[in-house]
Amino acid sequence: MIMALGILMEGHEQIGPLSVRELYTKLGEIAVANSVTIPKTAEWFGRKLTAQKRVIESELHVVLIDEHGHKRERRITLKKKKD
Repeated sequence: MIMALGILMEGHEQIGPLSVRELYTKLGEIAVANSVTIPKTAEWFGRKLTAQKRVIESELHVVLIDEHGHKRERRITLKKKKD
């Protein structure tokens, strides 16, 4: 999952804000194209994002912003950290 997020971030300073489902869809395409694994459902993907937030931030040198909006919608933004 972290590898797929890293591929998604290539060439971008920021990804999002995207719903968890939108981000999961983008990573699904990357996972297939690059033979990497991601969780089998968007729900599990969301749980893994929460559980691995610090690892994702450390490995990819990003800040993961997790916002909760109306009707329990969750939006994720990944921003590269400034050096």
